[in-house]
Amino acid sequence: MMEANGGKWCAEIRLESSLLGMPWLPPAVISYAWVCKKHVNVAVICVMLILIGFSSTSVHRLFIVIVVLTSTSR
Repeated sequence: MMEANGGKWCAEIRLESSLLGMPWLPPAVISYAWVCKKHVNVAVICVMLILIGFSSTSVHRLFIVIVVLTSTSR
């Protein structure tokens, strides 16, 4: 990412890696609910839970980065 930015580091570089899981969270939650309603194999439910965990962790990391970047308490 630094190469794409001309070799310079800025705090916003961390935001790009955090945006990876955001589009996956709503479809993962909806598909988890559908899978639970249809009573499919437990392996599918585990895959949905892993996808939800990855996505929600990514969103949480994004919000933490935003809070740290906007903090003026230093």
